Amino acid sequence: LKDQEYLTEFLNEMGYEVDVQFAKGDAATQVSQIENMITNGVAGVIISPWNGDALTTAVQKCHDAGIPAIAYDALIMNTPYIEYYSADDLEGIGGLQAQFIVDTLDVENSTEPYTIEIFSGDQADNNANYFYSGAMNILQPYIDAGKLQVLSGQTDRNTTATPEWSGSKAQSRMDTILSTYYLDQDIDAVLTQNDDLAAGVISACKSAGYGTEDKPLPIT
Repeated sequence: LKDQEYLTEFLNEMGYEVDVQFAKGDAATQVSQIENMITNGVAGVIISPWNGDALTTAVQKCHDAGIPAIAYDALIMNTPYIEYYSADDLEGIGGLQAQFIVDTLDVENSTEPYTIEIFSGDQADNNANYFYSGAMNILQPYIDAGKLQVLSGQTDRNTTATPEWSGSKAQSRMDTILSTYYLDQDIDAVLTQNDDLAAGVISACKSAGYGTEDKPLPIT
């Protein structure tokens, strides 16, 4: 919301009227909104895509109408018609999340292995790929060396992905992981990519007795 607020203020200063619309997590709604903006003859469209694979045709229509399309925060896939792409250092963010766990557990200096599980974002969100890549650049050497153990064996992008970045789906998966792989051994850390995933994981872990002074659990 702050991004939208600052961007609107900046564009107003440049002399533009700004029409901000939220798709509320629905790709079809976002396509319809963009098409209506094209019909209304806007000067340009800045899109923060909910689904990077679902907006290719809408961006094509922008191009055909001579309206520049800018992707903000996440890249729209499979189209040459994005004029500009602005995002954070996504791999760097993933790396920072992973490094926090490594530093908090002091993995480098430990003689005993630690256990960790990994939760990445929706498969259709290209940002999640960068977060995952940045995190695994840090974690994989420790996993390969046996200093970090993923008892579920779920480390690749497909098995760690969480549809729709859903907190409830993350919670359900965490419940299953804990009841299947951590009955006789504690989990020491969980890497998740955003607040919704973290909230779901925290809820599952609290139900299993984690998050107390005697049983702390770092979760990114």
